[in-house]
Amino acid sequence: MAATLAFDKYEPFSPEAAKAMEIAFDSAWDVLVTSGSELAATSFSQQTRDDLAMRIIDAAKAGEHNADVLREIALRSVLKTNLKRA
Repeated sequence: MAATLAFDKYEPFSPEAAKAMEIAFDSAWDVLVTSGSELAATSFSQQTRDDLAMRIIDAAKAGEHNADVLREIALRSVLKTNLKRA
């Protein structure tokens, strides 16, 4: 099940960039869910989703519009941040 966010509501992005952001978010979330990561567990899921979305938005604002790169940026950031908390 896709975990799509409505990135198209963010004004500065073209439809193509918004679609890349949506794909990046869905695939990043799928990686966490299918890996069994605690970050996708119910108690952490909303914070994780928010963090993924914000990392993708930040990278897209900086000019990155490749869905694969956006996904990797978001996953690395979220995983790194949560490793520091552990």
